[in-house]
Amino acid sequence: MIRRLHQEIARVPTDETLQGLLSEVFAYPGVPEQWRAPELEASASSLLNFVIRKGDVELQFFSTWTTFGSPHDVTLEELRIESSFPADEATEKTWQRIVSS
Repeated sequence: MIRRLHQEIARVPTDETLQGLLSEVFAYPGVPEQWRAPELEASASSLLNFVIRKGDVELQFFSTWTTFGSPHDVTLEELRIESSFPADEATEKTWQRIVSS
């Protein structure tokens, strides 16, 4: 996620919201120092895997981002759509139980 933020900032260096978000992330304790330097040559993944744990429950998801590469409307240029999906069958079943209750 930090790599993605670095890449977005490289594309739009004047975006104060992204700069603020990156600064906020770096303010958390334990952020490795090497994460502060952008790896702009690394390719951007369209997937982000993440795990949510509470007590003995663990849910695994993956997220994808959709962007409009050549919008005809300038307002669409900055639009990002993030979608998250269960990454395994156990998460799918648990998530369905949570959202249907």
